[in-house]
Amino acid sequence: MLIDNDCSDELKTRLSKLSEEENFEKKNWYLHNKKTMKYADKKKMPVDKTKVVDALRHSNVFKSKMVGELETYFNF
Repeated sequence: MLIDNDCSDELKTRLSKLSEEENFEKKNWYLHNKKTMKYADKKKMPVDKTKVVDALRHSNVFKSKMVGELETYFNF
């Protein structure tokens, strides 16, 4: 039983399958960026993670600008 577990290629098979899936995902990501995102309008893209961090870090500045520049019901 122990010899069968030590000599089996089950671990090697699982690791190779994981590696193959990761490489497939990398290839798809690269093709998506190269073919699709190259022609996408940058103004319509979702917000970048770093911009969200900056917005949360300086939330008081954003809130004061929102209150001052947008017509809202904060005063009422």
